[in-house]
Amino acid sequence: MLWTSVPLMVALGRIMDWWRLGRGDQWAYYLGEPIPIFWSIILLICALCWRLPVRRGWLRAGVFVWLVVCYGLLPTQAGTMAAHPDYFLEEVVDRVNDTIHTHRSSGRLPNHAVDLRKILSVDDQLHYRLGETLNVPIDIRIHPAASGPILKAAERPGVIDVAVEGPNQRIWVTATGLGFARFNRPVLLKQRASNDILILEHAKHQLSKAPKKTP
Repeated sequence: MLWTSVPLMVALGRIMDWWRLGRGDQWAYYLGEPIPIFWSIILLICALCWRLPVRRGWLRAGVFVWLVVCYGLLPTQAGTMAAHPDYFLEEVVDRVNDTIHTHRSSGRLPNHAVDLRKILSVDDQLHYRLGETLNVPIDIRIHPAASGPILKAAERPGVIDVAVEGPNQRIWVTATGLGFARFNRPVLLKQRASNDILILEHAKHQLSKAPKKTP
């Protein structure tokens, strides 16, 4: 039971991911399709070992090594969490932040929402997945005449909300991702240290990162 537990749990996890990806009803970070046939073979081998205990040590070790080698040779369809699209979304938020700060410091920050969106536009795409959708473009949404930051997640990840209180007044930046999860509904990015919503606040003459809690 011990020497088959690792491949058994991995196989169950991959088959579950394959089923969830096939449903296409939840956003995910997954680079490629799992291989259900291969993982079903792994499940079958583990079930046979549980049903017919293998008493020869060299045979047990041989099967275990074979499973490990096969797992190591498979492509990393799930992708490493170090490359999660939420990390890249955070980088884009920083770029938007720098652009606003630079233009405001030089007195060239547009007051009109269309002009503001034009200078903040980003052409990058992020690997958020839903069904056959494998990548989504980054969407910068400007909210003029806002009374505070946008505290409601967008309908999809990869959205950056820029709320403008008024001409030359405060500007708040929030973004919607997956909360650094494999499968999740769209949620606002949070600060990992405090778990508060990540809100970049731009006052008229100063810039500060201020964590704010949802009311």
